[in-house]
Amino acid sequence: MINSFITALVAICLTTGGIVSAQQNQETGQGALAAQIPMVKAESLEAKASLVMGYDLVSQYKSVGVALDVEALIQGIRLAAEGKEMPLSDEDCAAVVNAFNQQIDARRTAMAKQEIEKNMAAGQAFQKQYSEQHGIAALPSGVIHRVVQAGTGASPVIENFVKLHYTGKLVDGSVFQTSVGGDPAEFAVSGVVRGMTECLLRMKVGEKCDMVLPAETAWGAEGPPMIGPGQTVVFEVELLEILAKPSVPDGRE
Repeated sequence: MINSFITALVAICLTTGGIVSAQQNQETGQGALAAQIPMVKAESLEAKASLVMGYDLVSQYKSVGVALDVEALIQGIRLAAEGKEMPLSDEDCAAVVNAFNQQIDARRTAMAKQEIEKNMAAGQAFQKQYSEQHGIAALPSGVIHRVVQAGTGASPVIENFVKLHYTGKLVDGSVFQTSVGGDPAEFAVSGVVRGMTECLLRMKVGEKCDMVLPAETAWGAEGPPMIGPGQTVVFEVELLEILAKPSVPDGRE
């Protein structure tokens, strides 16, 4: 039972992205507890690995403030290391793991909601500021398509592929992806986020533009780690060429 309980606890750490906190209440004297624990001389590989695993476990759990009792944690480690019996029944262990998972899930959901709301608010403020600064209204979808340099070529249709240079930024100006400085990117017009597709269909070859895409026209609440949930994104795009199909490396079919 001890092994299965430890396995379940480790699984919690891994599958929740390490969401837990060995945070001690300030009122209970975290500093005093730390002072009672002497620093271990981690010289062997096993000692160093143990130190890293302990630190990593506590740091990961700390990210959402789910409180662990550090003394009880150390006691559990000692019980397992000394081969002693777990002082909880199998049923109690299962109930603890289940309740703990529910607590972590609730905290993750609350934190994700807060982050989305914060990002959405920042995006809406940016869209308003950008629109006023450049004197351009958003399209009905909320997307802002601002032509920086007019193009003179044809416009792509939904079935086309396009060759372009682009830089993707968050509203704070940080770059999350770019093709500038390397080979141009090639995309299916229908194979990118909805807001970019809408802008591509309005572009002409040779055009440079800014695309301000509200979250609901980009990645929404499911933004990848490099972007984040609920983020408005800004793409600086130069349309170089319209392709019937993507280029094939080395001329191979």
